Amino acid sequence: MANNPTMTAANKHINIRHHFIRDHIKNGDITLKYVSTLDNAADLLTKALPFDSFSRHRGLILNIA
Repeated sequence: MANNPTMTAANKHINIRHHFIRDHIKNGDITLKYVSTLDNAADLLTKALPFDSFSRHRGLILNIA
């Protein structure tokens, strides 16, 4: 939605003030990039993980191997 400025029935309820991120993308201030689940350190804080995934994500957050 941030990259595609078309209005649809699914997003017409969003107020103009919530299009802040879209404006910054259009101005080139920020870019959105895909982050795979293997590299997404936030997964550690948002879901239950098996121990090996937990250890990997913990390493990403703490900058340890």
